[in-house]
Amino acid sequence: MPLRVRTLKGCAIVTLPAEVDLANIDHLRFCARNQLWDHLPELSDVVFDLTHVSFMGSEGGALIIDTWRRGQQAGVPVRVAAPSLLHRRILQALGLDWTALFRDMHQAVSGLRLLDDAG
Repeated sequence: MPLRVRTLKGCAIVTLPAEVDLANIDHLRFCARNQLWDHLPELSDVVFDLTHVSFMGSEGGALIIDTWRRGQQAGVPVRVAAPSLLHRRILQALGLDWTALFRDMHQAVSGLRLLDDAG
């Protein structure tokens, strides 16, 4: 499964494949550039959903960190939902602010007004 980006009320929800490593990182970065990075100014938020990620090497962490930094430059918050303990350690070692980490998708998107018809 490739990287999947769906947009809901201005929030990009990014679903990563079960394994993120050297074998697929080039393709994932290509998808991130075309489906996400080029559209950051149009977004209100980005949430990476790691719910189904069973393995993520440092390459996957670097992809998230790169997006987080691009988001900071564009003024777009980037959150990470459902990271395992190992994922959290990788992301924090690479410099991700712990406040961007959330236990699950519900926590990550709460308060984002995704269900508000007026927004």
